[in-house]
Parts: sequence; structure tokens; C-alpha cells
Amino acid sequence: MTQQPGPHQFSPGSFAEVLGIEEVETGEGWARLRMPIRAHHMQSNNAVHGGVIMTLADTAFWRAVTTLLSAGQKAATSELKVNFLRPARGDFLVAVSRVIHKGSRLTVGEADVTDGEGNLVAKALGTYVILEQR
Repeated sequence: MTQQPGPHQFSPGSFAEVLGIEEVETGEGWARLRMPIRAHHMQSNNAVHGGVIMTLADTAFWRAVTTLLSAGQKAATSELKVNFLRPARGDFLVAVSRVIHKGSRLTVGEADVTDGEGNLVAKALGTYVILEQR
């Protein structure tokens, strides 16, 4: 896995930035992102909300896909499935995503989300559509 220079900066005010998602490292077809667990990420039963975990997985997958795009191409989520395996523990979540297949129009990938204790809390599988700039 080759590492890309410099972490991606999420746009100020973007959903990823508001959630506190940070890029740790990326390479060709893969990405590792980290997100601190904050009080507003929690459900009433003191577990991280599934939508927050799903967003982290989706964002990691998006970053993995963008490492493979050509100039003028963009990508958007077409389908995303997440299996939630256990409640998250600790102070942060980490998502590691990799592209499984990149076609000319569709890209398939997966993401594993672990908690601060190293437990696998979710497994995501998704499809991104590749869009040409108009």
C-alpha cells in the first residue's frame, strides 16, 4: 500500500468536519479515518448512534474511492449496507476502507469500523457511482 502525501482536509462546516472525522492516512484504493466519540454522537442508551458509525464508514469509503479517480471525476454513494456488530466503547472510532473493484462507472468497497478498544463494531459494504464533470 502506497501512502498519499498529506491528509485530506474536510470542508469547514461539512458533515464530516462537524462530526470531527479526521483522515489518518490514505493510499491507492484505501483509507483510514478517525473520529472522536462526543456526547452528541450518543443515543439515549449510551451507545454511539448507528447513523454516526455509518457516516464514518461511508466517508472512509469515499476517501478510498477518491484516491483512484481521474481528473474531472467525482464519486457519490449509490448503495451502502452496514452490519452493526457490537456497541462502540472508548473515546474514538477508526474506519479502514478499501476498494474491492473499480469499474468505469461503479466502484465496490468495504469498510471496517473499530472502537477505541480495537473491537470491530461495524462492517460496511457499498457501491459508489463515478461521475464525470460536466
